[in-house]
Amino acid sequence: MTGFDSHYRQEAPQTATVTAVFDTGEEKVLLTYSGAATGNDNAGLDMENQLVARELAVPAGAKSVTLKFRMFKAGNNWYWAIDHIRLATKAITG
Repeated sequence: MTGFDSHYRQEAPQTATVTAVFDTGEEKVLLTYSGAATGNDNAGLDMENQLVARELAVPAGAKSVTLKFRMFKAGNNWYWAIDHIRLATKAITG
């Protein structure tokens, strides 16, 4: 499991992603925010003051992981604040 506190303000065309990159070379997108009404984790809306928790299946042979937080196409004054990033072997609830 991975979890983090998030405060995200959406304004098209900005997009945000969280990707897990394992030392085996495998990458898994864990979260996508965008201005689209479907096909993402925010339905085009702001996602304010939330705990975001995601399952993180570890591929065979992986010994380490890097979480990459990316916000792009953001030529405006909106933002994404992230805090309290954590990894755990059990559910993250707060």
